[in-house]
Amino acid sequence: MLEIFIESWDKGFRVQDMGKTMMRLSYEFEMNTANKKKMLREILSNYQVLEDNSNFYLNVSTPEELYPSVMHLITVILKVSDLSYLKRETVRSLFYEYFDSFVQNQVKPKLSIAKNYAPPFDHEKNYVAPYAVLERVQKPIVIFPILNDDKCEESTIILQQYEIKGFENASVAVFENQEDISRKPLARFSDVVGKQFSSFRGNESKIEKYINEFVAA
Repeated sequence: MLEIFIESWDKGFRVQDMGKTMMRLSYEFEMNTANKKKMLREILSNYQVLEDNSNFYLNVSTPEELYPSVMHLITVILKVSDLSYLKRETVRSLFYEYFDSFVQNQVKPKLSIAKNYAPPFDHEKNYVAPYAVLERVQKPIVIFPILNDDKCEESTIILQQYEIKGFENASVAVFENQEDISRKPLARFSDVVGKQFSSFRGNESKIEKYINEFVAA
């Protein structure tokens, strides 16, 4: 059930939820980080809905605008109320932070890992690998965390340049969720990358084990 309130005021009408959406959301989902608050602001901004002390509202001038405004606010309330959406977007938006923490805390203490690594031929640093294992290996292990199509395409270009320039490497790709990548970018990427992990969550130990085994080989 959704609760929407219509209030008349000197310039017309205000369509609002009186803070009910955020109150219900707070029962299961804490808006306790800057990133979560940013996501909420982005939802409201994208739909051009105003907010004051957790009250979502739209101001309209005429009675004819009431119905479309109510429907518009319903869309926003459903979007914000979708706890699974917020959780999923939180994980997605923090993917690179989570991955960097994993590298720094679980992998790097055992290995020397360079961040934002440019190979010897790349003097202008146009083809940088996010991470690279350089010591105790016969050839560098370059590591690419991938969130979306754009990052997949960018990583493809980088690895293609490595191949063209004759830069020998072992490449590892870790997707936030490979199912989110479009078919064509993924197909092109698969032609140039070595090892792929289809998702990060749940595969941390496997990723760490694979890199360590490669080093030990």
